[in-house]
Amino acid sequence: MKKITTLLCIAFLQSGVAKSVPVESVEIKYGALSKIESFVGIVRFKEISSVATSAQGVVQRVYFSIGDNVKKGQRLISLDSALLLEDIKIKQAKIADARYTLERQKNELERYKNLLQSQSISIQQYENLEYEVKSQEARIQALLGELAISKVQKNQKVIYAPFDGIVVEQRAHEGEWVQTGAVVCQILNSRDTEVIIDVPSSVARALSPKQKVKLIIGGREYQGAISALIPRADTLSRTFPVYIAVRNDGSFLDGMAARALLDISGGEKGFIVPRDSIVYKNNATFVFAIRAQKAVRLPVKILATQDSKSLVSGALKTDDLLVLRGQDNLSDNAEVRVVKRK
Repeated sequence: MKKITTLLCIAFLQSGVAKSVPVESVEIKYGALSKIESFVGIVRFKEISSVATSAQGVVQRVYFSIGDNVKKGQRLISLDSALLLEDIKIKQAKIADARYTLERQKNELERYKNLLQSQSISIQQYENLEYEVKSQEARIQALLGELAISKVQKNQKVIYAPFDGIVVEQRAHEGEWVQTGAVVCQILNSRDTEVIIDVPSSVARALSPKQKVKLIIGGREYQGAISALIPRADTLSRTFPVYIAVRNDGSFLDGMAARALLDISGGEKGFIVPRDSIVYKNNATFVFAIRAQKAVRLPVKILATQDSKSLVSGALKTDDLLVLRGQDNLSDNAEVRVVKRK
């Protein structure tokens, strides 16, 4: 009797197993699926400065050559300042003399104050000397101002680099006379560079300022950020310029080719599922979720696709397992048995 019961149980279990459909499963995630498109552009150095003098004079020394890399604040050109140095010495001497005179007048004023108290001098004599002291103090202030101007003019005799860059043109040489405002050289900003690409309107609308962009320049990968989206199309191509700021590591050349990989997904979120888990049948799109060992058919809407993944929306749950293989033989609420992937 026990043997018959055991055989019946085994047959029942085998019949139950036979009803379930073997399937492979996969986990799903909730998030954003990036949609990447590639565009070719060019590297542009961001700015070029025509360095000019703020003083006039004879070029005494040039500290650079064309093609040199210069640092911000580095000396470029010095002008002859011999006359200004003599002028500064003269003004310093005048200030010293004026201070000696002021000190003598103040001592004299103190003596006048005692004489006034004893009525040995008139009030007018005291006030006249007091006015002379104030006048001398004002004269010293004027001389100090003139000295400060001369020192500024002396400092202007040396021209410095406004930023890190490369000298691309020299317009002044030793022994030449240059006027105030004359351009002495041109410097290309080699540190702050940008990649310029042209994109169609559908892509331009999906981008945003400061968005991170992967760049391929000279076979190497760099990280950039969108610095400007120009909302005016080219009249012929009907494309819109996009400027991507990127820091130069010293290997960039102005005008060299660059490739930008743009994420145009717009940040839309949903469930990230394998494309192979989606079933297309009778103009419907659905997946099978495994719940309580049954395949539950759930309609989904495809939001975006990239390579082997799709971003979908629907009545899914983040802890759902989806049927990855074997869904072609499934019906709604069919019993399933998860097997390992081959």
